[in-house]
Amino acid sequence: MSDRPKATGRESNSALMALRVLEEVSLRQPIGVSDLARALDLPKSTVQRALVTLEQAGWLCLSANGRRHWTLTAKPLMVGLRADVGQTLRDAAATPMERLRNVTGETVHLAVREGGSLVIVAHQDGTQAVRTFIETGARVPLHASAAGVAILAASAQADVDAVLRERLSAVTAGTPTGRAAVEAAIAAARERGYAVNDGGWWRPEVGAVAAAITGKSGVAAAALSLSVPLMRLTEPRVAELGPLVVAAAEEISANLRLL
Repeated sequence: MSDRPKATGRESNSALMALRVLEEVSLRQPIGVSDLARALDLPKSTVQRALVTLEQAGWLCLSANGRRHWTLTAKPLMVGLRADVGQTLRDAAATPMERLRNVTGETVHLAVREGGSLVIVAHQDGTQAVRTFIETGARVPLHASAAGVAILAASAQADVDAVLRERLSAVTAGTPTGRAAVEAAIAAARERGYAVNDGGWWRPEVGAVAAAITGKSGVAAAALSLSVPLMRLTEPRVAELGPLVVAAAEEISANLRLL
């Protein structure tokens, strides 16, 4: 038996209405509220309430065309990508992660994007005497991790802009919190092909090297990273680890496309 309260008829109807509006916007975007109300044969005020609710929940946004037109955000896509990034992702990543850990001796993390954050969904502990540990289920803002920056570097600029418009909070004293600093990290990742955290952005004295993973859709919704104590993350070590992380991430992406 669930302890959750049952939804009232009014709440259920509101949820169904929001879903109808979301589906119609997905078919007709960008679309204004008047046209949407006509298409759905609903009062304009009812449609407007649903639009505002969906905007607050992160599913819709106003178009950048200067008119009051509504479009989908990246959130519906990310939810759809869960088919790629659940157990399927862990299955696709298991062997490449183990191989990467064995070759480097460093801890390997697999992370999935959820909105403006990353969630660790799997890890392989390093074999070094001094190694890092971040528990499965840990969450971090995209801008505060190499894995997050790797995903942003592989994302459309509109998606990057949406993330950077939000408050970039500090997780540690080393977290980049200015838009210019995060944009510089993204640009560097795009140039190298992988992202580097060499400043203890998420955990003090811990750095990382990371590369994005793409699913069948081609969208970067996950990333693979090597978590390394800063005392070992020298420039020669970064140059050594970067191509290894990229190769493993590409192997996982290829595995996903086959599943």
